[in-house]
Amino acid sequence: MSDAAAQRRAKQTIRNLFWAILATVGVVALVVLGVPRDDSSRLQTIDSTEVSKAAREDSGLPVILLDPLPEGWVATQARWSAASAKGEADIFIGLVGPDNQYIGVTQVFEFEDAWFEEETNDLEKTGEYDFGNYEWSVLEAAGSVNIDEVDPVWGLFINRDVVLVTGSAKPESIQAIATLIDAQLYEAYGK
Repeated sequence: MSDAAAQRRAKQTIRNLFWAILATVGVVALVVLGVPRDDSSRLQTIDSTEVSKAAREDSGLPVILLDPLPEGWVATQARWSAASAKGEADIFIGLVGPDNQYIGVTQVFEFEDAWFEEETNDLEKTGEYDFGNYEWSVLEAAGSVNIDEVDPVWGLFINRDVVLVTGSAKPESIQAIATLIDAQLYEAYGK
């Protein structure tokens, strides 16, 4: 009799283990599938053209308008300074695109040499690129800096004004932004 009772208890233990595992899987599935999730983007986008237009009106300077942006790109930052340590005035626009690519655009009017030296301290001119109207300088990491850790900077110099474009974006994305800027500045400055 004790042999039959031991077998019955062993079968009951296996049944109980099966039901416990099934209940645990059910609770986990309910939590994973039943809890609502917010899949929307956490990026706060802004209209950089509003900041640029206001800066143009206030200053009378040819502030860049990044409009229209390439497909999938949004502005997440736009900051205008009427007077700063960088120069007479400056604007910074930060963009985020597909696959979390980033592009930062800085435009400085009557830039200060000290600011420019600090901004491009570890960079050297490695070439030029024509985006349609102007020759842009390509600034890349100097020999003592790990080139894989520093993104190239595309710089356009017109008189004492400068536009710097940099970021982790693919080259074709940076070229699209630079081409947009190049065309706008050609309208404002001419050759």
